[in-house]
Amino acid sequence: MQATQTTSQEATTIVLKDLHRTFFEGGQRMVALDGVSLKLQRGTFVAVMGATGSGKSTLLNCAAGLENPDTGAISLLGQDIVHMSERKLSHFRRKNVGFVFQSYNLLSELTVEQNVLLPLRLGESGGRNLAEVLDAVGLGEFANRAVAGLSGGQRQRAAIARALITKPAIIFADEPTGALDPTTGAHILTLLRQAADKDKCTVVMVTHDPKAAAIADRLVLLHAGKIVDDRPMPDTGAITQLLAQASQGED
Repeated sequence: MQATQTTSQEATTIVLKDLHRTFFEGGQRMVALDGVSLKLQRGTFVAVMGATGSGKSTLLNCAAGLENPDTGAISLLGQDIVHMSERKLSHFRRKNVGFVFQSYNLLSELTVEQNVLLPLRLGESGGRNLAEVLDAVGLGEFANRAVAGLSGGQRQRAAIARALITKPAIIFADEPTGALDPTTGAHILTLLRQAADKDKCTVVMVTHDPKAAAIADRLVLLHAGKIVDDRPMPDTGAITQLLAQASQGED
């Protein structure tokens, strides 16, 4: 019985319970998350979608421990991160979580190699082979190039490489293909798909692009801070229709 329980716990990597998050803008109280609950199994690739202001980025930030909900519980790999100290949470994320931000969050004065290797130098565990990761994202010839000299698309690929280098259990990606051309974007999505399939990494991707979302296993659709749809991944046409239906519900 105990072995079965342990296996089940290990299979569930992300658990969000009744998350509420509000903030004030222009003196008005805005609801970003309104009772969001979600459970993701190991190796799941989930696309989070919704109109601007629906709560997507707040959901991602709370799930990643980058901001706390007003109320609710968040568990990553069986660990309660809401009540972790900042020091312990930082250590936990370095060891277990990879991030891909819209703003890249790279250090422009460092080279591509130095940026990609930074999580390994800050952490304690080993990771992937640097050359293989850079080749996989198409930056094999740019290892010694300063990030300041890269295009937006190249910076995003460097950010993807940095997320993959530690072989994390979880990857949080905020519009990972937003700055990329369609060919490169498709390649990056394939890498994220492989991380889920081969490494059993749980991937949470916020995106506005139905084509990007169609590569995932599961669609979570937000509207006004609530999950209004959660289903196994439909095709691109169905995603577009769901987004249109959600937008029609706006005031």
